[in-house]
Amino acid sequence: MNANVRLGMHKHSKQGGNMTRNLFLSRKGALVLTMAAAFALFAMTLAGCEQAGNAAAQKKAEELFDKWQMGWNTHNVDLLMEVAAETDYWDVTLNNRISGEDFRKHAEAFLVAMPDVNFSLDEVTVTPDGKEVIWRWTWTGTFTGPLGETQPTGKKVEGLTGADFLYIEDGKIKKVDIYWNQLELLTQMGLLGG
Repeated sequence: MNANVRLGMHKHSKQGGNMTRNLFLSRKGALVLTMAAAFALFAMTLAGCEQAGNAAAQKKAEELFDKWQMGWNTHNVDLLMEVAAETDYWDVTLNNRISGEDFRKHAEAFLVAMPDVNFSLDEVTVTPDGKEVIWRWTWTGTFTGPLGETQPTGKKVEGLTGADFLYIEDGKIKKVDIYWNQLELLTQMGLLGG
């Protein structure tokens, strides 16, 4: 009897058949819409997590940079070592990259040679993923202490511009590349003609 009723509805009642088909389509449509909404919600959640993760990484990079800049400008080598003890460091005065205690000695020698050195904050850019910081600065300082075997000249360095490229990994500065015009520095320090 149930089979007859079903057949009868399909055969004799267009309206009944359409209702069944519409009900099926609306359930299918609702399922598709529900799946689409769930996927969109999942994608937004992932994007939100990524943005939150990126925001946290950017904040950490900014904190590391603040310590890096403060270490140089307050002549606090221990603070530099806190954020960059394991860094792979290079600047235009070096033939090779240095790290660890070699970096400490390099920073200490520089700060003895220019005890009043200051690096201004001309511009800082942190990448959205927090993995790189670019610091454009202007250097001022007076060459009043020995730099290795080079004796001080008492000359002032002013307006020398350069940039630090800091590469962040695992909450530490892992690599640093620093660029400036070495010829201009040596000239201002009184070590080259002019």
